Amino acid sequence: MNLFNAFEQQPYEAINETDIAHKLHEQLKTINLETETELYADMLAFQFLDNYSSQTSTWGGHYQPSRYLQTDTGHQPYPNPELITIKVIEFWHKKMDRLTHPVLKTRFSGLLYEFTQTTTGKKVSHLIAENYITALIETVEKKLYLIEKFAIKKLGKALEVASAYSNTSLISRIKTQVIGLEQHIPITEEQNKWGFTFDLLLNGKKNWLNSDEEDQVIKTLESRLQYLKHIDPWASAAAASRLAQYYLKKEKPEEVKRVILDLGYAYQYKASTEIPIQAIGQLDELLHIYRKYHLHDEATKVLIQLRELGKKSNEEMKSIVSEQTIDTTELKALLKKILVGDAETVLSLIVELLIPKLDNTKKELRNTASKHPIQYLVTNTIVDEKGRQVAQVGSIEKDFEGHLAKHTGMQLHMHSLLTHILFDMATTTGYLTVDNTLAFLKKSCIIEEDRFAIICRGIEAFFEKDYQIFAHLVVPQFEEAIRNLLEMNGGNILVDKNKAYQLKTFHQLLEDKIIEQVFGESSIYYFKILFTDPRGWNLRNRISHGMINPNLLDTHVAQRLFHAILTLGMIRLIEYKQP
Repeated sequence: MNLFNAFEQQPYEAINETDIAHKLHEQLKTINLETETELYADMLAFQFLDNYSSQTSTWGGHYQPSRYLQTDTGHQPYPNPELITIKVIEFWHKKMDRLTHPVLKTRFSGLLYEFTQTTTGKKVSHLIAENYITALIETVEKKLYLIEKFAIKKLGKALEVASAYSNTSLISRIKTQVIGLEQHIPITEEQNKWGFTFDLLLNGKKNWLNSDEEDQVIKTLESRLQYLKHIDPWASAAAASRLAQYYLKKEKPEEVKRVILDLGYAYQYKASTEIPIQAIGQLDELLHIYRKYHLHDEATKVLIQLRELGKKSNEEMKSIVSEQTIDTTELKALLKKILVGDAETVLSLIVELLIPKLDNTKKELRNTASKHPIQYLVTNTIVDEKGRQVAQVGSIEKDFEGHLAKHTGMQLHMHSLLTHILFDMATTTGYLTVDNTLAFLKKSCIIEEDRFAIICRGIEAFFEKDYQIFAHLVVPQFEEAIRNLLEMNGGNILVDKNKAYQLKTFHQLLEDKIIEQVFGESSIYYFKILFTDPRGWNLRNRISHGMINPNLLDTHVAQRLFHAILTLGMIRLIEYKQP
């Protein structure tokens, strides 16, 4: 039974290995492959996938498994190289010699090239390598591929193998095909389908071009850059990055600067046509490019632009306000039932109710992302009130933690109604007062006695609704209390920096396992979002460095800070008496 007769008929048709695998599977459905060793070897050959990606394959070679199978010991790759026996190698060798279709010949010679030595212990012969290279070249020469980009990948693989054997005649054929494929791509093409001549023949391990060919490749890239810089910055970057690499190797810094400035024009031109929030993303890319090539003056100018654009972006993102009446009767009735007991019991309850549970927040984020996926697929830039970029959040697949921080910060805003009602009822019923709060905090073992004068003034400012004074007084005291907690439990609060000992940052304190063991994972994550994470509220840093707009220190922010201070009162010193 010859499985490959249909493919061998001339004129040869363009096919890919996946199609062959499917057709083989249909033909072999009724055959017991365990007893038909040669047919099994044929089937096995087309279960491997070519690895044309930039990532290393499972076994470090060109071929990789087509799927993973669930077994008692976990997921195992299939096929596994262990299935390749000496007998299989012998069958593949026969097929390489017998078949004539370049795609079929590529598959069998390629597998032999990769697996012969590991299976038999013998070195791969020049004949196998030559068959492999020739079959790859002929696949492209005769246009027997279905996907254009794979033609370039096949030539790249052929060049890799031919270079290892210094086969100049085959390298010359590869070179002709590479140059020919790119020559037909017009200068106006914007999809970055070009550039492979530079990548394979000029910028690889060896320059395979003569001086005239080299000049032509560079001239073409220059022409593409000059045309595309008026149209698309990303297509321009494909040309400019290659030219910059080339001129760097040639030690021509002025030429490097010239092409990067041309690329800068492309980004600036595109940004000038966009709304501020989109322009920010584009100029942020340009900023990193300028820094990469040490164009510091140009980078500084872009930073100034980003700051101005950030201001415009904030101005344009006006809040849409609509009035809506929310019936809070049931919520108030529920809170009335649980706000009972003495002041300490009620304040402890307030602490517990307002700490977001981390597991619930993660589930909520995943649920929201599955229902509304678009906004979670793109990179988000976070800017402060004056337009300074303070953080970036990537796609949720690559940056789940970033989205979690952003989502938690938004969650705190959404819970503002519950927070406000809870504080209002606790105040009205006499539970939440200056005296009760101070009494609650004085039971804490991590607030030093001499700090209570400042804390008292801060608490008074809260009840006087002087939230700016309140925030500026209590935030440093919270940080100091966390530092005390770490030191009391034998932790380290210092870092060695510039031959001097400095205090750890607030965020470093919150990262310490000792602090997490005391407060719990949910509380620590809450503190990070509230105080130190730029993707969240980041209140400690914004207040301490004078970056926060005073008008943003409103009732809701103050109530959250007050709640954080109350959590300190939950940390008590437990004394054990000897029996």
